[in-house]
Amino acid sequence: MSVKSKFLFLGLAMIGCLPSPSVRAQNTQPSVAIDSIIAVIDEDVILRSELEKAVSNIKAQYAKQEGQLPPEYILQK
Repeated sequence: MSVKSKFLFLGLAMIGCLPSPSVRAQNTQPSVAIDSIIAVIDEDVILRSELEKAVSNIKAQYAKQEGQLPPEYILQK
């Protein structure tokens, strides 16, 4: 085997060891929204997680009482 063909073989072997683009794409982590702003009142920011917590608290307070809670959109307002 000549020196030129040895380098060609070695080069092709090294290229074969590289990960394919699809493998590299799988190693990336997807972006995830942490929280979002749903309202700004005066200079206060209201986050979606704060609203969800407040609505959950209201539902928990009234869960033991008989009667119908208002619709979700009313609770959020």
